[in-house]
Amino acid sequence: DPDCEPDEYPRRQIFLDSFAIDRYEVTWKQYAECVAAGACSALALARCEVWTDEGFVRGASIPERFRGASQPVVCATWAQAAEFCEWHGKRLPTEAEWERAARGDGVTQYPWGDDPPTCACVQNHQCGYTTAPVGTHPAGASPEGVHDLAGNVSEWVHDWYTKKAYRDSARQNPTGPSRG
Repeated sequence: DPDCEPDEYPRRQIFLDSFAIDRYEVTWKQYAECVAAGACSALALARCEVWTDEGFVRGASIPERFRGASQPVVCATWAQAAEFCEWHGKRLPTEAEWERAARGDGVTQYPWGDDPPTCACVQNHQCGYTTAPVGTHPAGASPEGVHDLAGNVSEWVHDWYTKKAYRDSARQNPTGPSRG
């Protein structure tokens, strides 16, 4: 994707206060526990874009193979991700924190380095048309030991996206634009 500009991040030195980020993606089991505790709203699966043999179809049923207890949860909105974090006394990471967790101190294209993705490092369409249980690809973990930051499912971050985020923001604890 030409809009991603993978070399945009390292052009400026960014300074972040210390932060913590979970090692693994949230699983269906963990999210169900949050819903059962009344801290998270139920996922609106009818709004979900689900891959079928015909492409992405809104409201198609999510196959059971995507919904195992240790599979990463899909179809959560930003607000639901924030609810889950709050229930655990946490928050969503900023884009800059997510990038730091994915790249470590280095400047690499992928969490594991610059080598192209393989099924040893990442779960993507070439490795099967389903998600993988969290932590299945330890070779793809970031230098900080965070798993599945490439492939499997997308992650939410706290702030909005812009191509110019690192060019236009503060060098200390940058946050994205107020809207996007």
